[in-house]
Amino acid sequence: MGYPSSFKRALLFAALLAPAAHAQLGWGNAVACLTDTLRPSLEFDGMIATAVMFMLLLITIAYMGGKIFEKPELGVWAKVEAQNLVITGFLIGIIFFGLGVGCSVLGAQSGGSPFKKIDVGLGEIQDKYGTELSKKLVSDAMDSQMKAVSYMYVVATPIYQKGIAYRANQRARAQYRDMLVDIQLPLLVSVNVQRLAMYMADIMVLNALLPAAILFRAFFITRDVGNFLLALSFGLFIVVPMAYLIFLEAYQDLSAANIFTGLPNDNVAGNALLKIGYITPAAILLPNFAMVVLISFVMAGHKALRGIGV
Repeated sequence: MGYPSSFKRALLFAALLAPAAHAQLGWGNAVACLTDTLRPSLEFDGMIATAVMFMLLLITIAYMGGKIFEKPELGVWAKVEAQNLVITGFLIGIIFFGLGVGCSVLGAQSGGSPFKKIDVGLGEIQDKYGTELSKKLVSDAMDSQMKAVSYMYVVATPIYQKGIAYRANQRARAQYRDMLVDIQLPLLVSVNVQRLAMYMADIMVLNALLPAAILFRAFFITRDVGNFLLALSFGLFIVVPMAYLIFLEAYQDLSAANIFTGLPNDNVAGNALLKIGYITPAAILLPNFAMVVLISFVMAGHKALRGIGV
């Protein structure tokens, strides 16, 4: 069975890189991370294993059918698809290798995947700068609105009566807090949606995208779709988590530097503006940055994968 020269070069490069990577990285966390992340999909009934078993069965049936019914085209198809299955397995192995490197380099805790660390990091931002602040602002705004409608009546029956809104200025305080809530709630929702998206990506890549990529790459007419799904799996499972983890590491330095200390600490909403300043990059900059990186990588990866095959 002959493999394309590009595949042989990639295999040689991986073989040369592995000892150097092993010397530089601590593989204890990487192995624990891989085990924790991949166990559900690498079991016998996992989706990736099921897709591989199905393709092996299909190739075997096609090869045997070509021999039994003297159809050489079936045997040729089986050999070609067997080579493509090996190449696909090698590419998926690169995904797992990249995940292990990411776990080790970026310090994911032993036994936890990058997705779990991302969820923890975003959860800390959400709790520290979002949830409690929203509750306090809404509660204080309602309290100020109730105070604003307080009335004191002065009556000297039957010749004089007058009402005084002695806390009318509370309405201005309520409007200020309402404005902060209108700014802060969408930011909080954005962080929460990102946590949900990371959770979905963790499940979807291993249980849907990669198995679909294996199946679609098996047939010439759908091979380009399989390449796209494989590039998307690379992006969602390696590139996006790495971008998030790098950002979260930088975000911790940002918090330690107190870069937003110039924001006012007023006597109406306290340090609400300061907390809104901290949550804004995670709510706006981070998802846009990750989207740009993902789209760029998928486009380049899809183009590169077109040249890997037989």
